[in-house]
This record gives sequence, structure tokens and C-alpha cells, in this order.
Amino acid sequence: MMIYNQFLSIKAILSLIIYGFLLIGIPLLGWGIDDLTEFLANPVRVIFFLAVMLMSFVYACLMPPNTLSEGVKDKLVTRQKVMLWLSILLYVIMFSLLPYCDRHNLWQIKAENSLRYVGLVIFTIGVILSFWGPIHLGQQYSFNLTLQEGHTLVTDGPFSYIRHPRYLGLIFWILGVSFIYLSIAGLVITGVMTLLLAWRIYDEENLLQHEFGQQWINYCQQTKRIIPLIY
Repeated sequence: MMIYNQFLSIKAILSLIIYGFLLIGIPLLGWGIDDLTEFLANPVRVIFFLAVMLMSFVYACLMPPNTLSEGVKDKLVTRQKVMLWLSILLYVIMFSLLPYCDRHNLWQIKAENSLRYVGLVIFTIGVILSFWGPIHLGQQYSFNLTLQEGHTLVTDGPFSYIRHPRYLGLIFWILGVSFIYLSIAGLVITGVMTLLLAWRIYDEENLLQHEFGQQWINYCQQTKRIIPLIY
């Protein structure tokens, strides 16, 4: 048990370093470390900066143990590994490009500063949704599209409202970041990520229908895919 807890601690520390660099380090490098005073001059960027620091810490501590698991080998949808790498690439581009464009006033949305605050609210909602799903799934959650040993169909918690709360959360928080930086490029990235998530949803629902049959069909009749009461 002690070795297991130490392993979890190491995973949490590594997650904090990687996730923190992605969300904090890369944006600061994208903005330019020669002028961090200007970055911190805008209160929305300061709040966002503090929020992602907290988010990185919370995610590292609450990260489900099977996050990197490939689960049951014959249940793994291997082509979705491509989606994961494309997502990482988009995140790196987004976190570096959007601050850069904000500083240099490139491809910016012509809007009042209040839109940044709207983005902060959307981002917060997205973070809550994108964390709630994986935390509720616990050891059944994985970045990889797969099933774990003894996998069951979870239909309570956030999954009682929509079938893919995490994906809706990811769309929200990317859209929120786009508004925080008033970035047209961010809106384009939001659209691309939405298409990638639609592809993942297609494969995920096929996997779950094949695994759970009528139970999955009944669940789909009671819930919407990603937008409550609509779709």
C-alpha cells in the first residue's frame, strides 16, 4: 500500500509539472517573458492565471488512477490515439499563440474588455464539467478510448444529464480561453476541437452500444448527447 501511495504521489507530481507547464508556462512563453508586467496588467488575465494554477493542482491531486490506462486490450479504440495527439498539438498551439496574439494585437475580436470576463465565466463552467465527469467515473476513466476490467455503464451524477459532460466542458473551457484572450484564432481552434470531439463521441458511443446493448439504448433514450434538452 505504501508503494502504491508513493506511486500515486509521483504521478500527481508529474501531472502537476506537465499540466502546469502546459497551462501556465507555455502561455507565459507565448506572451513573452520580457514583458510579464503587461500580461499581469489586465485583471482578467491575472484571475485566469491564478485559476489555472489552482486547476493544475486540483487535477494533479484528484487525477483518476487509470488516466493513462489502455484498459482491456481488445476494447481499445486505437485510432483515437491520433485524436489525443492532435488535441495535445492544438492545446500547445492555443496556449502559445493566443497570448502572443493578445500582446501583439493580431487576429483579435473587436470587443470590450467585458468579453474577457464572459470568457472567464465560460472557462470556469467548462473546467467544472471537464473535471466532474472523470472524477465521477473514477478508475473507469482513461484518456484512451477503452473499457476497463469490470466496466459498468455509469448513468448517474453528471451522466444523468448528458452522455458526455467532459467533452462539453472541454469545448466550453477552450471557448472561454478564446474570449479571455479576445482571439479569433482561438475560435477557430474551438471549432477544430469540436470536430475532433465529435469523432471521438462517434467511436465512443459505438463502443458502448456494442458493450452494453439494450442498456445503452435505454440510456440514450433518456439523455441527450452533449447539450441538455437539445442534442
